[in-house]
Amino acid sequence: MKNITWAIVFSTLLVIGISCSRNEYGKESHTIPTLELLISLADMPSGWQVEQEPQYLDKGYRFFAEEGAAIVFIADTTDRIATAYRVYRYATVKAATKEFDIEFVHFATGSNDFIPDGWSSPSLYADASQIGCTLHGSRMNCVWTARYDEYIVLFTTWIGPDAMALKDFERLVIQSDKKIYERLNE
Repeated sequence: MKNITWAIVFSTLLVIGISCSRNEYGKESHTIPTLELLISLADMPSGWQVEQEPQYLDKGYRFFAEEGAAIVFIADTTDRIATAYRVYRYATVKAATKEFDIEFVHFATGSNDFIPDGWSSPSLYADASQIGCTLHGSRMNCVWTARYDEYIVLFTTWIGPDAMALKDFERLVIQSDKKIYERLNE
């Protein structure tokens, strides 16, 4: 009887342990550090430099994520226009989905936001994505956000003559979209 009791206890703990390694939608949780999903200077068009090295974000800047990382680039122009790329990882797909719908979508869907002419697709691989731009004089401020399982990407940049070209922004979004999808599905 004692052996049967221990077998039941052990089996129960084993089942609990296995189920804890899965997120709320039954998929294996990823353990890829958010720093590894950032873009780099090599991905950027010419005329940009790193303003803020890739780094993990403090808890207060993570939108309730378990982990977050960011890199900031600056244009080699007189206005020194900045571009920021952030990746957040949530504990579960459900938590990321909720946060994406509540916090992130509004970054790209404000009342004055629009999808720029010629934009083909915000994402081919993300579970959810949104893009939006707002006019500010001769420039646009564009935001792309996307969710991949429990990860959320937020990419903001200025588009204009002394900033990033729209085609470069689109290229970076397409490249990032594919890179993150492939990395999470290795």
